[in-house]
Amino acid sequence: MDYLSFLTMKNWQQSKADVIVLNSLINLAKIKKSLTGYGSIATFLDNDEEGKRTVQELKSCYPNVTDQSEFYAKHKDLNEHLCSKKQLPQKQVRKGFKL
Repeated sequence: MDYLSFLTMKNWQQSKADVIVLNSLINLAKIKKSLTGYGSIATFLDNDEEGKRTVQELKSCYPNVTDQSEFYAKHKDLNEHLCSKKQLPQKQVRKGFKL
């Protein structure tokens, strides 16, 4: 969901960036070698202890990692941040008179 939220926020129809979506941080070890050679790596991980620890782990291997979670620091993750921005005002319900 966070990647879809990112695309929604940036209004991108087609992203030209390479993207790796992890459905669990357990899969991080599987993709670490794939990150070698990138000029920059942006992370959009959850604002929790595990997300912060993972960013630090990545920074220790790749100095070009930037933690994007500062942009949604008041929220659990990017999707929650987007949802908070997209809330529509509730409609006022008028009670009509019945004859």
